[in-house]
Amino acid sequence: MGFGRLILANWLNRDVMMNKKILVVDNSPVILRLMENFLSREGHYVLCAVDGLEALEILQKFRPDVIFVDLVMPKIPGEKLCRVIKTMPELAKAYVIVLSAVAVEQELDFASFGAHACIAKGPFKEVEKHILALFASLDRGEADQVSKDVIGTENVFKRIVTEELLSVKKHFDATLVHMHEGFLELTPAGQIVSLNPAAARLLGETEEKVLSRHLCEFFDVTHVGLLKDCCAQLDGRPVSLGEEQPFMLNGRYILMTLFCLAEYEQNSIIVIFQDIDDRKRAEQELKSHRDHLEYLVEQRTSEIISQHQSLVKEVQRRQKIEVEKQKLEASLRQTHKMEALGTLAAGIAHDFNNILTAVIGFTELCQLEVHDRQPLYDNLEQVKKAGRRARDLIKNILTFSRKKEQEFHPTHVQIALREVLKLLKASVQSNIHIREDIDVECGPILADTTQLHQIILNLCTNAFYAMRGKGGVLTVRLEEVERPRLGSEGDSVPLVKFVKLTITDTGVGIEPALLEKIFDPYFSTKEPGEGTGMGLAVVHGIVSSHGGQITVERVPGEGSSFAVFFPELPSGEGQKNLVEHRLMKGSESILVVDDDAAILDATTQILQALGYQVHAVGNSKEALQVFEACNGEFDLVITDQEMPGINGTELAAQLIVLRPDVSIILCTGYGQYLSEEQIQAFGIKHLLLKPFYFPELASAVRKVLDG
Repeated sequence: MGFGRLILANWLNRDVMMNKKILVVDNSPVILRLMENFLSREGHYVLCAVDGLEALEILQKFRPDVIFVDLVMPKIPGEKLCRVIKTMPELAKAYVIVLSAVAVEQELDFASFGAHACIAKGPFKEVEKHILALFASLDRGEADQVSKDVIGTENVFKRIVTEELLSVKKHFDATLVHMHEGFLELTPAGQIVSLNPAAARLLGETEEKVLSRHLCEFFDVTHVGLLKDCCAQLDGRPVSLGEEQPFMLNGRYILMTLFCLAEYEQNSIIVIFQDIDDRKRAEQELKSHRDHLEYLVEQRTSEIISQHQSLVKEVQRRQKIEVEKQKLEASLRQTHKMEALGTLAAGIAHDFNNILTAVIGFTELCQLEVHDRQPLYDNLEQVKKAGRRARDLIKNILTFSRKKEQEFHPTHVQIALREVLKLLKASVQSNIHIREDIDVECGPILADTTQLHQIILNLCTNAFYAMRGKGGVLTVRLEEVERPRLGSEGDSVPLVKFVKLTITDTGVGIEPALLEKIFDPYFSTKEPGEGTGMGLAVVHGIVSSHGGQITVERVPGEGSSFAVFFPELPSGEGQKNLVEHRLMKGSESILVVDDDAAILDATTQILQALGYQVHAVGNSKEALQVFEACNGEFDLVITDQEMPGINGTELAAQLIVLRPDVSIILCTGYGQYLSEEQIQAFGIKHLLLKPFYFPELASAVRKVLDG
């Protein structure tokens, strides 16, 4: 910083104009003194700088006409100084002359880094002569004619040592250029005096714009304090920044290694940049993945623990219901067996009724012939009495098989129960006590009242018989319970409400081997002549026809317990609708079409029984003829889908052409199922799947007729 600044300050205060303003940059004090004396004697104003850094500070205020630059200097060498000067618009007219001793030892393309001429350092008198000659050319305006080669090399000999040193420097410079790491040299104050291309890329500026600037300018305030503290405490050992805590440069993670370099009694700071952005971001991503994985493992572990706990609870729950499941399976087997027996009994009863009709009829014919023959007539009357007993027996068989017609109405079991118990109390023996536990809030069921009385009376009578002689307690309990719908399987089946009637006695009980036979027809544990064996079979048939279930439990020596489950009617309109479905009648005219004579006859009789006027035909062609002949005056058409020739949907299409507002119900078996969208496209009002039952047909007809 020495005398150059002092002279500059003095010059800025002078009024005398000099021939040329000249800046001489050289790290040799001898050369600086010789150049200053020589040029001053020639009438020029001269400033001197000992290195490139000081020269840049002078050039901030001083605009020289000529700049002499030495190539080999500390703190921004001559070549880089020339490149910086070349980028400064305010020095565009300055004439740059390289004054170098190395120009003799190596080929020098001084024009490539912005110099206009180059004079080799040799005997100073020769240097003076070349400078004067060069100035004379400039004064004549012949700057373009100045030699593009190094001037004055003919009187200077090459020095082998210098040439080798230059070769080493060239190799070192080439290494710096191709390094991936950034390399910087700083002054102790932190000014950048040298850097390689990698450092310039990391700093985000060209080399010329970076030189002489402070390194701290390129970092944000969060890092500047740390960087200054690190530089102030440097000694001979390298210090790294950015490994343990993030150190950012232009948005990228870097690793900085700093150490001091003492050379020629001058200290400088060497900084090496390593771009570790990819590694740091990969580490962060890896950490993020690891954290996420740990979170997933923790979450999954929690789920497994929760699932394990749920599984333990589920196992415990299933263990608790295993006994109940076995009871239900036994009950299901019993139900299947009773259904099979019922089917068999119904067939036998049907055939037996035909036989019985003939027997009674022919008996009455015989009585007409022998009415005056008293012994024979009386014998035939006994045959008729036996026929009546047989007819009553058939009624029981039909009730067991659930073929007997029933009249269902919404009924409260508690009312029927109190009526029956009132009658039983008057006839029960004195050593039997009746205990009642009746929930009066139980909802209604859909039942035949007469048969409901029969169930209660039969079960209570059997209980009295089991306690005859020694007496006991008859417990009658009525309550609401929730359980899966009968016939449903699986753990996720929704629960529905049932009214549960339990009749328990403290009699002799039932042997385990007899439990599966207790509801079989003609099976009885009573003494011969004391029972027919049809009581519990009839009860089972009645309960099943009501959609319910009956079970029995016993403990030897402690009595028996019968439980009857009736499905409870839903509240409000649900009860009303269930009753109405069984009583849906009408008087409209209906055309029935089916190619199966049996189905056609059955459907016709059912509809007629409901009060409808029915016209039945056996094929689609005949149906069209009848429909046209009657001018379409039918309130409803019920047609089968699977018919030869014209099927049901085709017939529906033709009927709609004849009368667009005609109402049609299509019947089909499982083989050809049509969706709601398809039947609507055909103009059909309702789809009825075969086989259908009486209430289903009645409900479908009224649904369509009522819109």
